[in-house]
Parts: sequence; C-alpha cells; structure tokens
Amino acid sequence: YVHEGGVEDLVRPLLAILDRPAKLLLLRDIRSVVAPTDLGRFDSMVMPVDSRVMPVELEAFEEALKSRAVRPPALRPARQDT
Repeated sequence: YVHEGGVEDLVRPLLAILDRPAKLLLLRDIRSVVAPTDLGRFDSMVMPVDSRVMPVELEAFEEALKSRAVRPPALRPARQDT
C-alpha cells in the first residue's frame, strides 16, 4: 500500500483475514500507516455495515480504530526460574 497506493487494495484482503472482532482490533494499528488523505475511505471500508446490530460494540470498535494512542501492553519477558 505504501508504495502502490490504493487503500481499497489494502482493506479488501485485510477484511478477509481479520474475520473476528478480536482480530479486527488490529486495524487500529494498521490505520497508523494509512495516509491522512486515505483515512476517511479506510474508515468507511472497515466500519461494520449495519450499525443497528450492536451499537455499544460498534461505538467501542470505532473508538479503538480511531485511537492511535492506544497500544496493547508490551509483552513481558519469559520468566526464568533458576
């Protein structure tokens, strides 16, 4: 996407791979590499189509997607019992 452009070519395969709600949260991280001029199109392509289904979950999804500051916690190093 970064070299070729075309946000549609980025989003279509992502939606096929990220087929569960937990996986869709990865879109917030992917969104950070989308050009500012493409963010509106990206957001419209990844938002759930029918917002009447689960309005509370939709709101949480939208906030997570748009929040670039929210990052998952860092992985902890493996415990070494010696």
